[in-house]
Amino acid sequence: MTLIKIYADDLNGNRTHKYTKDGKNYYYKSRTDDWKIKGEIIASKLLKNKIKVPEPFDYGFGETSYLSYEELPGQSLDISGGLIKQAGDYLAKIHSVKFPSAGRIDLETLTTNGKKWNSFFRSIWNYDVALLKNTEFEPEAIRMANWLDEHMVREDYSLIHVDYSKKNILAEEDISGIIDFELCCSGDSIYDVSWSLLNFSEGLPGSNLDKSSRNRLKFLEGYFNEKIPETFEDLVRVYSVAHLARIMRVDVYLFKERLNSKEFYDYKETLKSNVFKLIS
Repeated sequence: MTLIKIYADDLNGNRTHKYTKDGKNYYYKSRTDDWKIKGEIIASKLLKNKIKVPEPFDYGFGETSYLSYEELPGQSLDISGGLIKQAGDYLAKIHSVKFPSAGRIDLETLTTNGKKWNSFFRSIWNYDVALLKNTEFEPEAIRMANWLDEHMVREDYSLIHVDYSKKNILAEEDISGIIDFELCCSGDSIYDVSWSLLNFSEGLPGSNLDKSSRNRLKFLEGYFNEKIPETFEDLVRVYSVAHLARIMRVDVYLFKERLNSKEFYDYKETLKSNVFKLIS
């Protein structure tokens, strides 16, 4: 097997391998958090008749959990092409799966444990903020935390991908599959939409608020297929603040070691400036 990815949070347990058998390509994932493996299996069960997703054929749970699935055809979505509207439609199909509450989805019952989205969302947010303490972004994290404390989000219980971005959307002439459901859970569909708009804008949080962006318009046309709700822009702004903390948290772990000191300083200052744009 060929090792294609090692995750920064645990170099020993969190890995993805690729291998070939009988002329077909397969992926083998190992994770120390079994809920990430369960997320992939849950998505395959819930979305089987809606869109094309990986179908695990072997998996197990333990100190290190694992699963294997056949590679789906296609390459990561080229956002300069003509499939942005279709990407919006595919996300709407994911969000068509509804639950009675928010939170992690049980593998056996395929239902949730009764949490409110506001509570679950803030537990995710607090995790990101905690990891930003004693980093270059601590002052910004405190400002964002104070701002978010004053803004409630709606209670919506849809299946959300959490990382619906171009790298996880495979395409040929049309979209051929959606991958990487490790983080999927039940929550507000606009949380997903906001992250996607950020990703398709190829900018930082704030740039996804540009209502004139061609990619933004096409994606929302495919997603809503009707009038955009009145509260949509307010929710996108709130979730963009949360996404900014997520980006800061990941970048502290990954990019500081990959960029030289000036590149990281410039990137850090760009991130900080976006805090002011979003919460001013």
